[in-house]
Amino acid sequence: MTARSRTDNLDGLRQRLFDVLDHLQDETKPLDVERANATVEVARTIIATAKVQVDYLKATGQEGSQDAFLQPVAPAAARANPAEPGNGIASITRHVLKG
Repeated sequence: MTARSRTDNLDGLRQRLFDVLDHLQDETKPLDVERANATVEVARTIIATAKVQVDYLKATGQEGSQDAFLQPVAPAAARANPAEPGNGIASITRHVLKG
């Protein structure tokens, strides 16, 4: 087995599942369906444990988790500031109707 780089969070899990889907559709060397099903089953288990953890956090009133899998991700708008230098946008003007 070769070492793979992975991200132990929801984005990493999602990427791995899309990789499995890509391998299933590869006509030259398709992934064995049993291995694909095993991967999906492991993903379901990981997601189920995350759901339990989220329910626990809600029940105990906790705001967040130290678990890397459940770390919050900033919304796309917050991650990509369109007015940052280097992207060709010099400024943003917001117009608001008053009345």
